[in-house]
Amino acid sequence: MLLPFSGLAQPLVMFPFNAECRGLEFFSQQELAFIAPGVLWATGADGIPRGSLELTGHYDSFVEIPNFDSGYVDARRSVTILAFIYPTGRSGPIITYEICGFGLQIWQEQGFNAEIGILVAWFVARDLSIAFTIRKAVLKFNAWNFIGASYDHNSGMARLWHNGNEVEAIFIGANVELATQFPIRIGALANPWQEYYFTGRISHLHVYSEALAVENIRAVGCIPQKGRYFMQRVTNALTNSLLTPTLTQDQPACSVFKGRIFRKPVP
Repeated sequence: MLLPFSGLAQPLVMFPFNAECRGLEFFSQQELAFIAPGVLWATGADGIPRGSLELTGHYDSFVEIPNFDSGYVDARRSVTILAFIYPTGRSGPIITYEICGFGLQIWQEQGFNAEIGILVAWFVARDLSIAFTIRKAVLKFNAWNFIGASYDHNSGMARLWHNGNEVEAIFIGANVELATQFPIRIGALANPWQEYYFTGRISHLHVYSEALAVENIRAVGCIPQKGRYFMQRVTNALTNSLLTPTLTQDQPACSVFKGRIFRKPVP
């Protein structure tokens, strides 16, 4: 589906994850996400105070989004997952389908030095019979990264995205149905014996039921369409009002984001 005001594909869900919206899903305006007590607020990718969630790397520092077969975030066939993250710590689950981590998932792994982490995605078949892994050492610690993972059901290609650029691609086969029928966990799995937690910030989570082209991915991240761009330029674009909420007295927070991406759809 294309948004009537922008020509962009409409996500299944979009969570700003800021203090105004809290667990609110933008398009439905429903409080879908549960934010655990161990999650804090921190400055967002747009420089706005309390503009992101800070995951502290503990068992009670997580976000959970309900889902089920054909539910809110069940992409099933093709998928694109996009988010801004600010990693600060060790390996851990960024976004996982199924609260114990059995479905499709995106992780951060430790890199070969203290400055670069590894972005990893597991594309898991819907019956959990097989998983395909794709990884690339691209994550910058203590900095905002615009990350993504996508799969095209028709072409069979799985891709990793970083700051609007495709950084890795593999063929995993056409017509794979994905394990996206489960609830989503962000930051920590539900296993009390787990040893891995994502430590850092997250904001503006998008989940699509299609494999977005690079132009759409860059538009979501407010990234110019030509060339390779450093995250500072992305941050500047975000700060220049694209993601800044402008509220009126009779409108709730999270309903009038300005810009191509977060303005409320025309009925």
